[in-house]
Amino acid sequence: MGDSKTAGATWPEEVKRTLESTTGQQWDLINMGDGGKKLGGSYDAAAILERLPDHDSVTVLINFGVNNIIPCSTCTDPAEQVKPGVAGIEASYLRLIDQVRKKYRRSIVYFMVPWRESDVDHPNMDAVSSFFRERIEHVAAMRPGVHVGPDESVWLRGKTRDGVHYAESGQVECAQQWSGVLPPSVHVAAAAVPGDRWEYITFAPPDVVYEETLNRLGGEGWELVTARRVNTTLVGTHMAYEVTLRRRWRAGSRPTTGEAQLAIARKAAEPKELAALDATIAAGEKYVRDVERARGIEPRTTASAVAPLEPGTIVYADLGTRLYYVSRCIHPAKAEKMILSDAVANGFRLAPGSCTPDPFSR
Repeated sequence: MGDSKTAGATWPEEVKRTLESTTGQQWDLINMGDGGKKLGGSYDAAAILERLPDHDSVTVLINFGVNNIIPCSTCTDPAEQVKPGVAGIEASYLRLIDQVRKKYRRSIVYFMVPWRESDVDHPNMDAVSSFFRERIEHVAAMRPGVHVGPDESVWLRGKTRDGVHYAESGQVECAQQWSGVLPPSVHVAAAAVPGDRWEYITFAPPDVVYEETLNRLGGEGWELVTARRVNTTLVGTHMAYEVTLRRRWRAGSRPTTGEAQLAIARKAAEPKELAALDATIAAGEKYVRDVERARGIEPRTTASAVAPLEPGTIVYADLGTRLYYVSRCIHPAKAEKMILSDAVANGFRLAPGSCTPDPFSR
């Protein structure tokens, strides 16, 4: 799908030949390029899609030039395409995706990141291209099965005939770029025949075992569908990659769930996270001692039978209490329970959250 950079171009045929060579399957090519038509305006995807034959699944490559992408407000009348900025551009992309999905429910969609050479009338096109890339990345995060494709600002320089349209070298490079972002595993999955059954799981493994988890599940026949960065509720962890994986259903295969896989990943992560915590505690202990040494403070020892301290009081008497401060005030939350139990075992009670600007002066 696209404008004059797609209509009548040679790169789509070359991509088709590459797909057939790498997958061993026959592919139908439908070139929906329409020269001069604008995404979000005069490009009538719905009318074109209506005339196309049905397919069980399709891979859609979308390539519009920067001169033919306009904001979309109502997306019904070109005269009303006046909404500026981020929301309008993303609305144009989202509407096109929804039109494709209405016709082809099982579709994988890729967007070329557009660019053109800068000139007097079109200055600073690198920044414009970056703007469009951000819009595509945001849209891809909102729609499963939508991906960022090749980036023209990276590969198109010196390969146009007029600053916009591909020269012969641009046609060849464009085909190579598309082929590079379409792995055979995606092709085979997209070309699955009707009646295929799939199992899906979604979970967010800890970062320390992310690759290990994907490799383990890959060995069990699972393939990655999507991955996105999300907030998590794990203590001490704020972000993780939430992954959706799938595998073909097989009679007699042992079923699993995202919750079960998360439990396995957490168990595998525990020794690695504890090792990292040990390193953090050691660094924190050194920091405490360096500060004490710089201020001429002699480390004190207090008997474990000391009475509980008043809420809010901080006493640096032994390693347990000092490391509790380090864990709460220097490395928040991650070691809270472990260090707190250490401090309690030595007879101390510290009020949670009592991190002062200069506790060493007490």
